Amino acid sequence: RSSAASDVYKRQYWRYFMGGKTSTASKNKYNAKAYDRLNVVVKKGMKPLIKELAENMDMSTNALIIYALEKVAQENNFDLTVK
Repeated sequence: RSSAASDVYKRQYWRYFMGGKTSTASKNKYNAKAYDRLNVVVKKGMKPLIKELAENMDMSTNALIIYALEKVAQENNFDLTVK
C-alpha cells in the first residue's frame, strides 16, 4: 500500500520525466482532434430504454445511435462518409 506522499512523488516524477501529460490528458487531446461530440437530448425515461435496446443488440449506446443514423441516411440515399 502506498502512502499519500508516495503518490504525490509519483505524480511529480511522471510530470517531470514523462513530459507532464497523464494518459488521460493524452487520450483527451487525441479524442478532441479525432472526434466530434454530439449531445443527444431525449424525453425523460427514454435513456434507460435506449440503453436496454443497445444491450439487447450487443452494442454500446453510442454504437446504436451511429447505427440508427447510418440506417436512416442509407434509406434516404444520404452519404455520411466523412471527406
